[in-house]
Amino acid sequence: SKVTGINIVTVSNYIDSYIKAGLVVQRGLDTSTGGRRPLLVELNAQHGYLVGIGMNVAEAVCLITDMANKVIFKLKKDRPLETGEKVVSYLLNTTDEAIKKSNIDVSKIKGIGIGVPGIVDKERHTVHWPRGLFSGDISISVSVIDIFEKKFNIPTLVDNDANTAVFGEKWLTLEPSIKNLIYMYSGLGCGVMIDGKIYRGANGCAGEFLFSTNIDYIAWIKQSHDSNIWEIDLGLTLEAKKIVKDNPNSLIAKLVDGDPSKVNFFAVIKAAKEKDPLVTGLIEKAAQELGRKVAFLVNLLNPEIVVIGGGVEAAGTYFLETVKRTVKEAAIEEATRKLKIIPARLGEEAVALGAASLVAQDIFISS
Repeated sequence: SKVTGINIVTVSNYIDSYIKAGLVVQRGLDTSTGGRRPLLVELNAQHGYLVGIGMNVAEAVCLITDMANKVIFKLKKDRPLETGEKVVSYLLNTTDEAIKKSNIDVSKIKGIGIGVPGIVDKERHTVHWPRGLFSGDISISVSVIDIFEKKFNIPTLVDNDANTAVFGEKWLTLEPSIKNLIYMYSGLGCGVMIDGKIYRGANGCAGEFLFSTNIDYIAWIKQSHDSNIWEIDLGLTLEAKKIVKDNPNSLIAKLVDGDPSKVNFFAVIKAAKEKDPLVTGLIEKAAQELGRKVAFLVNLLNPEIVVIGGGVEAAGTYFLETVKRTVKEAAIEEATRKLKIIPARLGEEAVALGAASLVAQDIFISS
């Protein structure tokens, strides 16, 4: 009651309904400080299982968790160079494979959550890629939920990847008192939580940073596969390839045997840790660019916490400190007074865990 701010009688009624639903179990009585001894309860992690899927343009992570969000099984699969409705088939097959390999009885799975890039129509359950962003069309014009529920007969939800990531970080890693935060999904977009709720905007596109370009989508996916990470790394991989090409004696060039095609995000990070001046300069520039975006959002939304995620948090302490310094320089003092900027803690599982957590929330709300 103290944590939630909800009347103790209302909390007691909620607990009673959760006990009846099997979501929580009684664990005896606590010591009394006067009056009736309080009942001890805890989450029933074995009540059932949840499936969380996080997809980007290069791969998908599919997790099966218990009700306490403990990961029971994990499957990561590269995404084929396909777009549109073929993506749904890929997600269906990945989910089906994960369930079968986990040996979990499908009847015990209580819900499926899916986090995908793009703008999710919460009424039609379709996914729209911003018009004109790429020459290819990855929009999904059929209901993702209808297809999944027909296949598995399990309640399903779909949301934007940054939205599920911000929810996952809030639900699983932060104090309950934190109500206003931003999850920076690298430099492409962000998930926004205001007063404890995901902010999606008028039609689901809140948090998008991208602008229309002439980039060819299929080529973009292929480059992401070749570089072993989705190109949401603030352009670090692409710029590092140019360094290798133009500076064959640089440290990063030696790390990849002088072959620009071998450059990936992890090679960039290794070169930075070994103090390659060209790469550290590149990382500082990328951090400053991200910091300016964060500063704008900090002034606009005045969050308590900004989580740096989407993969770029792996760039390390120097990257994060540069982001912090840039935000402090660019944002107004009042907006940064209580602000904390932290690296994401859930890593590549953030979107999938967030999607599973949204399912868990829905189960508790409906019980």
